[in-house]
Amino acid sequence: MDMKKRIHLELRNRTPSDVRELVLDNCRSNEGKIEGLTAEFVNLEFLSLINVGLLSVSNLPQLGKLKKVTWLPSACE
Repeated sequence: MDMKKRIHLELRNRTPSDVRELVLDNCRSNEGKIEGLTAEFVNLEFLSLINVGLLSVSNLPQLGKLKKVTWLPSACE
């Protein structure tokens, strides 16, 4: 499943601002980049991106409340 679709499913009828924890483990990134995660996730505190094929988190939006990101780069997967 691609990352954008997984984020949509994880919302479960909530708005992005309601989400505090987002686990996207084992979904596919698009060309090694984060896709579908926007600055609308203003209250996000925990993000897990294990085994998603990321090459970089450079396009991760600024999320002021984000405290922990769990991520393994492709070289470690």
